[in-house]
Amino acid sequence: MAAAASDVVDAGAVLAEINEDFLCCAICLERYSDPKILPCQHTFCKKCLVQLAEKGVADTLMCPTCNRSVKVPINDLQSNFFMSSLLDKIPEKLVAGTPKVCEFCEENEVTSICVECQQYSCTPCTRVHKKTKTTKSHQVLSVDEYQETKNKKPFAVQSIQYCNVHTGNQLKYYCDTCQTPICMECTIIDHRVPEHKHRYIKEVADEYSDELKGKVRKLKVKADEAETSKMSAKAACDKLKTCCKEEEAKINKKTDEILEDLRRQIEVVKQKKERLVDELKTEYTARVKNMEIKVDELEMKHGNIVSTCSYLETLVQHGNPGQILSAKQFRPHPGRDDVRMLATNACQQNCSLDNVPKQLIKGDTATLMVTTRDKQGKQVIPRQVVEARVTKPDGSSDDIKVQDNNDGTHTMMVHGEIDGKYKVSVTIDNQPIPGTPAQFNVIKGLVKTIGKNGSGKGEYNLPVGVTVDKNGDIVTAERGNKRLQITDKDGNYKNIIKIEKCIPSGLCIFNGKYYMTDLDNAQVVISDMNGHVIKRFSENMKHPIRIVVRPADGMVYVSDWDLKIGDKTNKDGHLIRKYTKDGDYIKSFGGYGSEARQFKGPSFMAVDNHGLLFVGDYNNNRIQVYNTDDEYMYSFNCPGQDEGQIYGPRGIAIDKEGYVYVVNYNNKVQKFDRSGRFICRIDKDTDGLNSPSDVAVTDDVPCRVVVVDRNNHCVKIFAQ
Repeated sequence: MAAAASDVVDAGAVLAEINEDFLCCAICLERYSDPKILPCQHTFCKKCLVQLAEKGVADTLMCPTCNRSVKVPINDLQSNFFMSSLLDKIPEKLVAGTPKVCEFCEENEVTSICVECQQYSCTPCTRVHKKTKTTKSHQVLSVDEYQETKNKKPFAVQSIQYCNVHTGNQLKYYCDTCQTPICMECTIIDHRVPEHKHRYIKEVADEYSDELKGKVRKLKVKADEAETSKMSAKAACDKLKTCCKEEEAKINKKTDEILEDLRRQIEVVKQKKERLVDELKTEYTARVKNMEIKVDELEMKHGNIVSTCSYLETLVQHGNPGQILSAKQFRPHPGRDDVRMLATNACQQNCSLDNVPKQLIKGDTATLMVTTRDKQGKQVIPRQVVEARVTKPDGSSDDIKVQDNNDGTHTMMVHGEIDGKYKVSVTIDNQPIPGTPAQFNVIKGLVKTIGKNGSGKGEYNLPVGVTVDKNGDIVTAERGNKRLQITDKDGNYKNIIKIEKCIPSGLCIFNGKYYMTDLDNAQVVISDMNGHVIKRFSENMKHPIRIVVRPADGMVYVSDWDLKIGDKTNKDGHLIRKYTKDGDYIKSFGGYGSEARQFKGPSFMAVDNHGLLFVGDYNNNRIQVYNTDDEYMYSFNCPGQDEGQIYGPRGIAIDKEGYVYVVNYNNKVQKFDRSGRFICRIDKDTDGLNSPSDVAVTDDVPCRVVVVDRNNHCVKIFAQ
């Protein structure tokens, strides 16, 4: 019983603070039974491992804690002797806490504990324990004293160690020869001198304690070094993670840039393809039209020949001698096969070519008229064939289809395809008529100047915005006169519209409504074609400059830039604001800067037939292009003041074929394709533009280019 007591005391002194969870299997949650240690150093009950192996794959066991595979047979696993020793040394009562009933009589309430025996007793049993010969020297404390001493000085309540061989004998000596603690009887029986050398156990313990303190100091140094190394390794790991993230970000950025460049190149290729296809279709249409005209002319000639043959055959078979001889003087009118319906012979000298223009704008068509008369000057239907031919400035010539109106007149149409001098020759029965060949010039460049400074009809004061309506009429916004003025493309006055509480600057037309920016009142005004206000909106606007509406979905884009300061360093606004067609705010994009999707003065805008948004970036001297999702695509990167370069872009317009027209601050009007390739200059220095502020194009093919010449207070029309 003393041996058992010493075991309990030993365990209590050393392991009293061990938690019960440390002694439990993680599988069954009970105290270990025959604990086995796995190669991964985790311990489990043998029976639990057997059950686990039966559920798993043959010859393979997975550790329930770390999931490492174990291929060692369970029977060959090493027993955890340390855990078995703990289980033997630590009684459950140490873990469970202080018992309430005396462990001797098992009747009375506990009041004391024997430090050496580690047994709780009541007051009567404590008195007996102190009077018993073998235990009267034991240290007995009250429960409260024991807990207090244990918390403050745990070594003061350590139990006395007893010899495992000589039960009840205290271990007082240490055998240096055998390296083990011994009792008095051991020194006489098993560890006798001189074969064995003895010392007091406390002396050896103090000596070894000093040695342990030295080891502890060294271990602490090593611990500090390990901590430093750990922190260095952790810092290096963190640095590697940071570097990895930075490199990954660089890779992603570069990849995105490459993909964006590829997308831009693909878009440019698509645009070039569309342009080439459009040019092919245009060329095809023109050639087919010419061929159709020639086919019509040949059909008409064929019909004339067949008709003449039929007339002559009929005349030979059924005519009398007088009628047959009349064929020497009269020819049958083409298309008439009745010998009784003979037309009158025309006198070439009395015929005339009328409606010849003084000049024709390139792209327009002139309708000419031939009037046929007899010898008395009377207008007659001729028997002779009327033919016409045009000679172009490049030296080529083509027959012209002549339309017989069956009233003594013939009409023909001449299309001004290229600029220069045209000649039209007209013959009747292969004889030219007077006044032919008629000549006229087809012109391009500046063909019309509309208006002058003033406030009356057909007069302008600081015109700043322009558009063309569905009728081909020119609508101009006048900042000085605070109105809209409408003229036809020839400059004839049609109407003046004044909008209540609105000074229009930017202007476009959508669904039969005017959309106007009012810079002075920081608003957008929507009106009908008569000027009646439908809606005003100004959410998030500061200085609305220009406006455009995308036809496909009615999205409204407003450029917002503080022009009042007139300073290139001004960073206020520089945004494109997006609204619904009814004026509900959606979002803004842009901001001050020179990078993609940044602006230094966004101003004029235009939308092409693919829905792409072209934005004039005034102080960056470029045009930025955005797709229908408002994502940046590419720019016209050709800044400069020379021809073919962009300098302070003001007005932008796009024709049906996708060509982009740009008005520059340095008084140049230039044409580009949608990828930014320079095509030609529209105006000339001699045209005298002075601060042009907007541009529009007509629906003609080729289109007219309408330019607002602000400081000259007029509108100028160019043909190309």
